[in-house]
Amino acid sequence: VIAILTTVMSWSGILITGRQARNLREFTIFFVNWRAKTIAYTTLLRDEFPSFGFGNYSASLTNPLPPPTRNRLTVALRLPLLIPHLPMLVILNAALTFVSLLAWATVALFGRYPQPLYEFSTGVLRYSFRVETYLLLLHDDFPPLRLD
Repeated sequence: VIAILTTVMSWSGILITGRQARNLREFTIFFVNWRAKTIAYTTLLRDEFPSFGFGNYSASLTNPLPPPTRNRLTVALRLPLLIPHLPMLVILNAALTFVSLLAWATVALFGRYPQPLYEFSTGVLRYSFRVETYLLLLHDDFPPLRLD
């Protein structure tokens, strides 16, 4: 809920001034990084419990700084631009749920995470976070429709 509020405030600020407030951007980066750590742990991609902060953790996101002034048109149309991604995200996240359960059973029985399942899971998460960070105004590069 707070991330949505900060995104709405950022969206409004960018449309009015062409710039994103640094503290809103930093909070959103913190939130998305924490979410990436938590999802990596809950989908069994990482064994160690994630820290609540910017501490060292192998699952994290790189967030390059956007240009000092933002393109107001692409910010204004951010939601409609993401419409092609929505069906893909629904399908891929449903598949990720199934793959995570299958991976859990495999790890429980054989003690290892199968490489193809691992690669699929990390690909889905990379794709999902590219779309999410675009939606949350952390960058202006339109996310490609691919899992790499």
